[in-house]
This record gives sequence, structure tokens and C-alpha cells, in this order.
Amino acid sequence: LSEAAVAVAGMEDEIKAMQPELEKSSVEVAEMMVVITADKEKAAVTKAEVEVVEKEANAQRAAAKAISDDAQKDLDEALPALEVAVQCLKKLKLSHVQEVKALANPPAGVKLAMEGVCIMFDIKPPKKADPDNPAKKIDDWWKASQTGPLSDPKKLLEDLMEFDKD
Repeated sequence: LSEAAVAVAGMEDEIKAMQPELEKSSVEVAEMMVVITADKEKAAVTKAEVEVVEKEANAQRAAAKAISDDAQKDLDEALPALEVAVQCLKKLKLSHVQEVKALANPPAGVKLAMEGVCIMFDIKPPKKADPDNPAKKIDDWWKASQTGPLSDPKKLLEDLMEFDKD
């Protein structure tokens, strides 16, 4: 019993000696809990902001995918027509271009084709009076094609063959 009393007294002395250290640890833990709570609040705010940005990014990704899918659909439709056009271009001869150049008043289809050629090669048309409304001016694509691409039929054929189809 006396041994137990001595042991208990020794333990009490150890507890008393450790008391300041325990109090210091309790204060440090309380301070750490304040910091952790503040960090959790900041993390919650950041998480909410990230969720908003993620939602916007997902919406933009969906819109971009829709545009991409639409463009791919258009490309899939246009590629066969491009291949047909390339095959027709390969059959075009210098004499054909010279014949078009000699036309004084070509059919509407020829004028339209030459307008397309002028646009492809960034040739600006002069203005002329509109036959339906003399007060109004319209683009004269035929005149632009005569002074531009058709002025050198051989070069026109070369330029068409070398044109970047992409």
C-alpha cells in the first residue's frame, strides 16, 4: 500500500510537471483548429468558384462540339463536290478559256463562274450603272474577269491548278 502511495505521488508529480506542456499543446491545438476552420471556409469558396467555372467550360465545350459537328457535316457534304470540281478542272483546256475570253456577252452561268474566280483570287470589280436602276451602281464582275484572270488564259489555268484547295 505504501508502495502504491509512493507510485501515485510520483505520477501526480509527473502530471503536475506536464500540466504546463499540456496547456500549451491545448492552446496550439485550438489555434490550429481556428486556422483549419478558416482554410475549410476558403476551400469551400474556391470549390464553389471552380464549380461555376467548370459549368461554364462544359457549356462552352458543348457549344464548340456542336459547331465542330456541324462543320464536319458540311465538310463531308462539300468534299465530294470538291473532288468533282477538281476532275472538271483537270479536263479544262486553254482553248476553253480562250473561248470564254472571246465572249462579248456570256451566259449568266459563265459570268457567275468568273465572279467566283475573281473572288478566289481577290480581284475587285469596277462599278457600273445598274441596267434596272441607272441611279444605282453594281459590281461588274465580267469586266473584272476580262481585265484580270482572262487577260492571260495560260496563267489562269496554272493558277487554278495550283490554287490551295484546303
